[in-house]
Amino acid sequence: MKRRLVSFLLCVALLFTGIMATGCADLEEDEDPTETGEEENDGLTRSGMTLTLWVPTQEGTTEESLELVEEAINKITQAEFDTAIKLYGIPTADYEDAVKKQVEDINTRVEEAEKKAQERRKAEREAAKRGETLPPEEEDDDDTIKNPYDLIVDSGAGYPHVEENQMDIFLIRGYDNYRYYTDNFYVQSLNEEINGTSKILKSYIYPSFFEAAEVDGTIYGVPNNHALGEYTYLLVNKDLATKYGYTQKDLMTAVNCSQFVEDVAANEAGVTPVWGNITPSYMQYWSGRGAKSFSVLASRVTASQNIDEVKVENVFNITDFVDNTYLQKLFTEKGYISTADSVDNFGIALVKATPAEIEAKYADSCYVNIHQSPEGTLEDYCSAVFAVSTFTESTARSMEIITLLNTSEEIRTVLQYGVEGQHWKQDELDNSVIVQLSDEYNMNIMDTGNVYMTYPDYGAAMDWSSEKTQNLDSFYPVTYYMTDFVHESNSELVANFDKFCIEIENQIAAMDAETFKSSVSSLRSMVEDNEYYQKIAYMPSSSDVQKGRTEENGWLPDNSIAYQWAERVKFILENG
Repeated sequence: MKRRLVSFLLCVALLFTGIMATGCADLEEDEDPTETGEEENDGLTRSGMTLTLWVPTQEGTTEESLELVEEAINKITQAEFDTAIKLYGIPTADYEDAVKKQVEDINTRVEEAEKKAQERRKAEREAAKRGETLPPEEEDDDDTIKNPYDLIVDSGAGYPHVEENQMDIFLIRGYDNYRYYTDNFYVQSLNEEINGTSKILKSYIYPSFFEAAEVDGTIYGVPNNHALGEYTYLLVNKDLATKYGYTQKDLMTAVNCSQFVEDVAANEAGVTPVWGNITPSYMQYWSGRGAKSFSVLASRVTASQNIDEVKVENVFNITDFVDNTYLQKLFTEKGYISTADSVDNFGIALVKATPAEIEAKYADSCYVNIHQSPEGTLEDYCSAVFAVSTFTESTARSMEIITLLNTSEEIRTVLQYGVEGQHWKQDELDNSVIVQLSDEYNMNIMDTGNVYMTYPDYGAAMDWSSEKTQNLDSFYPVTYYMTDFVHESNSELVANFDKFCIEIENQIAAMDAETFKSSVSSLRSMVEDNEYYQKIAYMPSSSDVQKGRTEENGWLPDNSIAYQWAERVKFILENG
């Protein structure tokens, strides 16, 4: 409701300042575009339009270079879409504050204009009751609030100037900032465009990016495609495995490798049995402390699981957690584990690396198994998102430009590296790479669109195959879809539950390997008997009254994380 109101307020403000409100004067479906001197293209009302594009710049970027880049971008967008672009290049240290101030200032002016309009209408009604007519309003003096970042160049011939209350495309950096703009209704819904005229984006951007950008089922920005997360690999020394009679199939997990590690430790002097820590894989913890902080209520969430296959359960029922925790303790006590930055030779290793690094260093000497696929986080997915402001001239036209930045090598390279012949050129001996000609235009590759549509760097060929493989293997844990399970009515319960989890975590840390192994059953029971856990994991049943589990006694389904998850799964399955 508020979003529609803001859009309406914008139109009113523009009208009251004598501005031609292109964004509010779109043709009705039954109007003839030829009657307005406009042409229709791809289902959009087509006329000369000027849009703004806000991006952060790196140190050393000059206004002269920004002017050249803007001109180069306009050669593309004006020919393609009859759209002129005003490029706002803001120094990166100032960028967040500048964008927020621009949005908030526009919002304030729009709200003030609407308040003034309402007061005028009220005064006119009162005057009419008295049989009077108010004199026309005097035009305000030209005290327009000027943007601190002036337009770099004048609008192109035949294109309208940027209006005072106009803001179109801008980059949002980080998930917290993304939620600031969505929660304050400062950005437009893009569902219609992403499912319609800009659906080609789905062929260039991995689906999980759009999933992470959803807020209550609505996508408000297009994340810049990039390599996500990191792999954890389990590497096994091929020569030693063969020597002791093991095949790759025998050594697919750290637990499967336990006897092999013992063989190496007993017989191979100078070889590190285990390089790196053995940790449980794909663990998600439920508490008020975050999904990566230990909790006795947990889920193991892999990339291949369907949402209805995810269990929310006692952590001591999760075999992967129990077995790997025990193995880490055992091998640490025996002195088998090294966490040095590098080792000359090892039996097994658990390392974080990219596919390219593994291929280059270990493909010939090791069996390579994935211990955990790259896991995306909201912050990672939304580290750089192009959004369309609520105060745009046109959402559809803005999305055309965002789509270009994600699908067109030409415009993508211009925004990232500048103008060919001025800032860079192709290498004379290898035209698959580019050479820097000027240091007066500098951008972060993450901030200028789909990274896979341009060169990784000067002197580097446009080969993103390793990163694309990483994206294909990456996943967004389905449990991240529920971020609001701690709320006012259960916050005290969750806080007490978190304290209990910390107590159990400290107990585990104090145990040696054999004590932990023999204590798993008692730890499981200790958790099951804890009232905080019972209420956090509570699922309503027909025996609740018999057990004294009533709302009066604090047994509230909506306070239970397990119940909330079950309801969320049910909703997603029923609504697609």
